[in-house]
This record gives sequence, structure tokens and C-alpha cells, in this order.
Amino acid sequence: MSRSDLHSAWARLFLASLRASGVREVVLSPGSRSTPLALAAAATPGLRITVVVDERVASFVALGIGRASGIPAVLLCTSGTAGAHYLPAIIEASEAEVPLIAVTADRPWELQRCGASQTIDQRGLFGGFVRHAALLGEPHAGLDALRAVPRVAAQVVAHALAPVPGPVHVDAAFRKPLEPVAAGAEPWNEEVARLLRVGPPRMSVARPRAGESAVAELVRRVQASRSPVLVAGPARSAERRELGGVVAAFVRASRCTLVAEVASGARFGPAAELVIGAPDELLGSEAFVAGAAPDLMIEVGLPPVSSAWSRLAATAKIPRIVLGAPRLADPHGTAEWIVDGDVVDLLRRTTTALASAHDVAAQEGATGDGANDRARSRDVSLTRTRAAGQAVSSCVRRALAAGPWGEAIVARRVVEELPEGAVLLLGNSGIVREVDAWAGADVRALEVHHQRGVAGIDGLVAGGVGARLATEPERPVVVMLGDVAALHDLGALVTARSMTSPLVIVVVHNDGGRIFEQLPIAGTPAAASSLEELFVVPHGLSLAAVAASLGLATSRVESADALATALREALAAPRATVIEAVVAPREAGARRRALGGAIERAIVEALR
Repeated sequence: MSRSDLHSAWARLFLASLRASGVREVVLSPGSRSTPLALAAAATPGLRITVVVDERVASFVALGIGRASGIPAVLLCTSGTAGAHYLPAIIEASEAEVPLIAVTADRPWELQRCGASQTIDQRGLFGGFVRHAALLGEPHAGLDALRAVPRVAAQVVAHALAPVPGPVHVDAAFRKPLEPVAAGAEPWNEEVARLLRVGPPRMSVARPRAGESAVAELVRRVQASRSPVLVAGPARSAERRELGGVVAAFVRASRCTLVAEVASGARFGPAAELVIGAPDELLGSEAFVAGAAPDLMIEVGLPPVSSAWSRLAATAKIPRIVLGAPRLADPHGTAEWIVDGDVVDLLRRTTTALASAHDVAAQEGATGDGANDRARSRDVSLTRTRAAGQAVSSCVRRALAAGPWGEAIVARRVVEELPEGAVLLLGNSGIVREVDAWAGADVRALEVHHQRGVAGIDGLVAGGVGARLATEPERPVVVMLGDVAALHDLGALVTARSMTSPLVIVVVHNDGGRIFEQLPIAGTPAAASSLEELFVVPHGLSLAAVAASLGLATSRVESADALATALREALAAPRATVIEAVVAPREAGARRRALGGAIERAIVEALR
């Protein structure tokens, strides 16, 4: 039987077309059935390959790349259960709107459902969590088949980017031989060479754009409001880098109060001077809600982390407008209006319209219809809410100065030590809440990532590795997570060893899942005796020791000064460093409760 090298050319055509469509990164887990694709990736100029043995870790590395760059990374694995390890990251990418391309090598149809080794039905492997699923098909020498390969590559990149960014799946089946074959001249060589030279079709992608009527209505609602509040939750990846600037311009034009969470893109940079207070403490204050009397909430980003926002939204007492795609936007079902479309574009156009309306009113001297009264009311309201925000910030500073070493000081000091342009990836559960409460706002342009899509603790170290790969070497990347999340992702430390630019992994070690001590389960008498055993699960392990055993640079710190020193050294080192910040197990909850009481009293005083 004659032997052909069509499989090699087929794979080369696919990978070269992905590169020509904008892909730059391939995260590869070794395997046999994916041999043609792996060799083609290595032979394609402009593609960087990161090899990660564990497919689960690999998938979160790719997620981190897409989250940081906005460009989908290609995941590549062999057949069988290998691709199944991608599912948690695929789900997060779907819910958080992060572009990602998963390519699973597969066995041909004749080996399906017959007991063949390492063979499962991989079609639909990720169900409804992917934006698009493509079958690359077994290599075929027909002209139509060859010409379809670059088209499929261009399509999957386009589907990963728009209209809503997210994951796509390509299942690519190969028969043996899998290794390259010296077959000489073959009839399809000329067509493959032409297709490689011409490249894939160019796909123009675009996000949906809100209509002019939506802009006009948003302007009307803002102008009719006497005390509007803009609440910024965690930013979507596609919006993060531009959102801070457009939010700042919109807030100035609308005279809104700005409440911005740390991962919103509006807490650091141009909008920082407009941000008031710690979001959860501010929105949870009865004195603030009563005294500031907000009559309109405009929301951008993913649903806020703040539990106080959740309670406030659930009451449906304040009219809410949610800007952005309808998915992920309104978990309580109380939004009055949801505007689909590119939020950055919508805010820019609304800002321009507000400024134009203000200029026209000023020229015409508009009076009598209440417009001037409402404008003055917004100014008064903004003055009062900013006074409340300053009171909150003062309370935070005093609590930090008076309190002992603990999670609050770790959160504040990590953010303070970050240089301009640094990337900070925050873990879920307690970590993001601590940073939100204690870090304050700053004009430094910091880029904050948060795994908010499904709010899981998995893959955070791997996500930091991906962010490190996708970020300019001179910009340090810092991951801040809890000890349980770090234990969940120990395998990623193996990949972190290969980093050649600063990657700082700060593990806040309070010996277990202490967030459960702040949840209702902790106050349930029937469950109290099982809280430690079934929920908190203290482990007593030293994460620094584990990391050191893998050859990573480590520090174990138990004071603010030691943490600052370790951070400065790690931020300047061209490698990955693990800093284990050891804190008292129950300190964080007690300090937050004390802070809440102090803030309530301070806001009452500020709003008199």
C-alpha cells in the first residue's frame, strides 16, 4: 500500500491558517494522536509553544493568555480523556467571555464504539459551553476538502472573538501513520503550497452595537435622575483596558456617583479620583443608601462580587439599568432595562450626547422644566456621596493602622507595592473581597484580572502563568490567592518554573477555607461541629516548602515589613517566586465586622 504524507500537510495547513488569522500561542500537552498537529505547530513561524503535561493546567494557562491578551490561545491534546480535562476552563471561558480554541486530536470513524484504545466520542465534548464546534475531518486529498481547512481555521478564530468572545472546539481525526512520511511528489502538493501562500479568508468580526435610541434613552434617564450611581463590577476581558477611561469621562459628564470594584478596570488609572469608598461596605451601609438616596443604578461589567450589591439588587427598590450583553447581567431578575451592545462604545456615545445636551442647555438658558433643579440635585448628591466615600476611606486607613498583621494588611501592601503597568490576578472567595475592602483606589494604571465567570478557585496559578506569557516582560504579573486555591493548582507550579519574567505568586495562608466561617453555615447549630472537618478543612501544609521542593524561589513571611521586602525582590526577579503570607486563621472576618460598624457610624456623621 502506498504511503502518503497528506496528514502532515493537512495539519500544517491548519496551524499556518490559525497563525495567519491572528493566533500566537499554542499550549500543548504531549500525546501520540496529536503528533501531526504538534509537529505542524512547531514548524509554523510566529507560533510560540508552551508544553504543559497536565491538560487541566494547560487549559487554564490558555485561559490566562486569552484573558490577558484578548487573543485566543490554541489548546492541543491527544484523543480519549485528555480533552475532558479542559472542561472547567472551557466553562470559565464561556461564562467570563474569554476567547480560547481547544483542538482535540481524535481517532477515525472506524475505531469508534468498537473498544479501540484511547477512543471516545469527542463530538460535542463540551456541550453548550462552546460558541462553535467544528469537525476538521480526516485528511482528504480532494480540492474542496483541502480548501476547507484554512476556512475552518479562520472561522474558529472568528467565533472565538465575536459576537461574544468565548471558547470553540475543533475535533481533528487522524489515521496512522501519524509521523511524517517521506513520500516524494504527491498530486496535492501544488494546491497545498498555493493555499499556504494565499492564506485563509479574512474574517471581519464585530461586537453588537447599541442603537441610537438606546443612547438617547440613557441620556434621558441620567438627566431625569437626581442621584444616579454607576456600579462597576469585574470587567469583561474585551473591555478591561479601555473601560477605565470611558467610565471616567461618563461619570464626569453625567455627575454620577462611581462605585467601582477592584477588578472593574475603573478602580485604578483615570477614573481613580472619582471612585468612592470600599464597594461592599458602602453599598451595605443603611446610612449611605438612606442618606444618598440613589434613584438610579447603572451597572457595567459582570455582576459585582459585593454581597451588599446582591442584597440591594434583590430588593428591586432602586431602578437598575444593566449595560452590556444580556448574558451574565442580571442574576436577580430585577433589572428594569438591559442594553445589549459594546459597553465602551455605548458609554462613549452617551458621554458625547450628554456633553452636547449640556452645551445646548447652557446656550439656551434652559429653565422651568426642572432640568436645572435635577442637575443641581445631582451636584448636591455627588458632594454628599463623595463625603461618605472619604469617610469610608478614612475608616479603612485607621483600621489598617490600628489592627494586627493579617489578610487586610497583605491585601493593601501587595497593591501598594505594584509598579505602574503591573498585572494582578485575584483569587475568589475571601481574597478578592479583602482587596476590594482594603486596597483603595489609585491613579496608577494597574491591570486587574479576576476569575469571575464561574467564581471557582481552580486554575488560578495556571491562569497567572498564562497572563505572564501574554504580558510584556517588563510588566510584572502577580497572582494573589488563598492556600486552598494554591493546593488545588499545585501542578501549575511545575510550569511556573519555566518563567523568565517576574511572576509573583502570593499565597495568603490562613490554613483552610476560612470563607465558610463567614457564611450562614457557620451559624447553624447542627452543622457547627462539622464546620472544620467538612468545610474549612485545615491542612497544616507549608506552600513555600512545597514550592521550594519543585525548585521555585520562595519566601515565608509573617509581617508587613517582611512582605514588602519579599515583594520588592520578587517583582524585580526574572523568574517565578512564591511568597507565603502566614496569617491568623480567623482574623479577617473579625476585622471586616469591626470595619463595617465603624463605617456605618462614619457615614452617618458625614451625611448629616
